[in-house]
Amino acid sequence: MNKIPNVTDLFDYISVKKHLSEETSKIIFKQLITIILHCKTKKILHNDIKDENILINPNNLEITLIDFGAAQIWNNNYNYTYYSGTLVYCCPEFFLTGHYTANGITVWSLGILLYNMLYGNIPFHSINEIKKKHLHFPTHPILTFSCKSLLFQCLSKNETSRIPLEQIKFHPWLQ
Repeated sequence: MNKIPNVTDLFDYISVKKHLSEETSKIIFKQLITIILHCKTKKILHNDIKDENILINPNNLEITLIDFGAAQIWNNNYNYTYYSGTLVYCCPEFFLTGHYTANGITVWSLGILLYNMLYGNIPFHSINEIKKKHLHFPTHPILTFSCKSLLFQCLSKNETSRIPLEQIKFHPWLQ
């Protein structure tokens, strides 16, 4: 429980800026992938990845993942049936089938967060939209093809089509 000086949560940071550039989003997202992969090696499924659970130092863009209150043990071969995180960051398969996987929820939540950083808003605002609405890209800001590709791969409604967590760090947008 360290007090970290000169930080704000990512929600407030995005709110002030309205949306973040691809470059800024990439810096933050790369750090978050490293943090989440480290959590996975420790068998920790955060289960509530969202802007309010990320502290950011606006001077150097260094982030810290906080609030492990919804965390569970990471198990690759398990279908989780209980979710206590933020519903608008939850993956569609939970609402459609009543279960989800650690990779499925994590990658979906990362996609929602990345979309939020880039556009200043989340793509789906209700359970019904998560289940049925197609991913839509606003006309502003204009994103690179590579960035949109990563968003599509993270936010695939079909969990088996979603990019595996370990592969995100190798995506061309992050290179």
